[in-house]
Amino acid sequence: MIVDCCSAPGLKPYNEALEQILSSIVPIREIELLPLEDCLERILAEDLLSTNILPPWHCSAMDGYALNSGLYDANRPLTMVGSSFAGHPYDGKVNIGECIRIMTGACLPADCDAVVMQENVQLKDTKIIIEAMVEPWQHVRKAGSEVTIGEIVLNQGQRINPRNIGVAASLGLSKIPVFRQLRVAIFSTGDELVPPGGTLLSGQIYDSNRYSVAAVCKRLGYEVIDYGLVADDKEKIKAVMLEAAAIADVLLTSGGVSVGEADYVKPIIEEIGHIDLWKVAIKPGKPIAIGSIQQCKFFGLPGNPVSAMVTLNLLVQPAMQKLSGMELIPATIISAICDTKLNKKAGRRDFQRGTAYTGDQGNWHVSSTGSQGSAKLTSLSQGNCYIVLDENCTGVRAGEKVNVQLFDEVIR
Repeated sequence: MIVDCCSAPGLKPYNEALEQILSSIVPIREIELLPLEDCLERILAEDLLSTNILPPWHCSAMDGYALNSGLYDANRPLTMVGSSFAGHPYDGKVNIGECIRIMTGACLPADCDAVVMQENVQLKDTKIIIEAMVEPWQHVRKAGSEVTIGEIVLNQGQRINPRNIGVAASLGLSKIPVFRQLRVAIFSTGDELVPPGGTLLSGQIYDSNRYSVAAVCKRLGYEVIDYGLVADDKEKIKAVMLEAAAIADVLLTSGGVSVGEADYVKPIIEEIGHIDLWKVAIKPGKPIAIGSIQQCKFFGLPGNPVSAMVTLNLLVQPAMQKLSGMELIPATIISAICDTKLNKKAGRRDFQRGTAYTGDQGNWHVSSTGSQGSAKLTSLSQGNCYIVLDENCTGVRAGEKVNVQLFDEVIR
């Protein structure tokens, strides 16, 4: 069996590494009461209970005509005696042989218990002839059918999305409790790096990692403190680390965690903090350094762009989410037919980038995005999933089934 040359003894298996990382995280518990419009992407700090019912009254689910089904005579036309519109209810009586015009969402009169769709009615002046069956509570949304008083409508730990904001607003809430925003400091190291827009000299490349890392953190709703590019100078890196650790909950760096002569990040952390984990048995993703400086969690990402993004997504993102108070949701894993041959050596769990889709028969398929080099960011940007190959896998033939982990909304 051919073994991955990067799978030296001592590499922590992926599942064990993630469990170790998460077990060391104590979520923040500082709570803020914020206006609803400022809560997008924040983490709900308490269960949200309804103080009223939804809908607050019986209302129509259709445009049509409201009547009392118990008094309805199918052989007799009904006379319209009024109308009910959203925000303008009908407040009169509806007697035998009568009905009212009603619109979707409008309040149902107390005398009525059914709505007939306008498509099932013939209208002649102020009278209607119904051409369908009439049953009690048809096309009616009953009061309290959606939400009852005291019901939990949103759970603590939920990341607040536009749908959640709509739910809170429908309950009349103008402010909701959220956990304090996570503060994440970031910087890149490497004398070969130049900010986008700069002029490249011989041997230099543009810094992409810092921008993608910052984008992930912003999508997660975190405050980003960007220290920019820090030169490959031990004292400069150390000074920035100490400053960042004093104000941030998390420090994310890119590059400098290998064993080269100019890789200062890991030894500095060992000097001013401690390293809990280094080198995880995943591909791409070696090396990654994980530890802390005082109360600040530290994650040293690899310098290669794909390695940086994959480790950020698969190892660091869950840790930051737990730290922020968010309830973790397991990744979506599906089984798919692999349309392309995949190469792999035994030793590490491989997260190859792919494009998943449903075929003509409704089955899931996946194809590789091509070259899987750890510097080829387009393998991520052109895909929508990871093709997950376990440690013992030695390759996949076209037509075989594989496990696929769909990209989450943060990196999609």
